Amino acid sequence: AVFPSTFIIAFLGLLSAYTFSSLGKVCSETGAESYEQAWSGSVSPKTSFIPATACVATCFAGVLAYTLIIGDTFQSLALTFKLPAIV
Repeated sequence: AVFPSTFIIAFLGLLSAYTFSSLGKVCSETGAESYEQAWSGSVSPKTSFIPATACVATCFAGVLAYTLIIGDTFQSLALTFKLPAIV
């Protein structure tokens, strides 16, 4: 179980490094300082809202996931200490 998980983490780390490197290269070549400017300079100014929307959606999904985890944790703790369930 250690080898597959280590491989997946290493692979995702390399993939992340590659994407950040690619983003830096695009920003350098286009003179951009944001995702939207990089997108406008390399794809199309008409669709420059896509990177910002993707960032907002990713943050929202993360917040939702953590909210669910915290809710489940507090529910389990309440049951452990024989406290009434709120929901």
